[in-house]
Amino acid sequence: MCEMFSWVEVRKDGKTDYLYLTDKDLHGLRNLWRRMFGKIDANTDWIGHGAIEAYYGIRSGYHMEVNDFWNLEKLPKELRPLFKTKKMFVNNFGELFQRYGNKSNVLSSKSAPKWLKDLCMCR
Repeated sequence: MCEMFSWVEVRKDGKTDYLYLTDKDLHGLRNLWRRMFGKIDANTDWIGHGAIEAYYGIRSGYHMEVNDFWNLEKLPKELRPLFKTKKMFVNNFGELFQRYGNKSNVLSSKSAPKWLKDLCMCR
């Protein structure tokens, strides 16, 4: 399974689109999976490249991911605002992180922000 945070870069005519999933998209993806496969099981990929491609209906692109998404320099500048503050992160990825994020990766990091480590202790 892919790590949080994953995205797919689609390049066309000198322009790059960054496709990723948010909490809002997760609910649509669940419905899509049910329509496509009739069921959801424990092995369903909710945060990875396959999920992104299914949600956006694409078959090609550059699969990208970072394990330490709080290190904003590793993200494309277009995506950095989504991770800059706790409020932005929780509004966009709070449920995804709680359900599928690698919390041990965050907790063992010396560079992860305190607010993110605090989220690991929730629920």
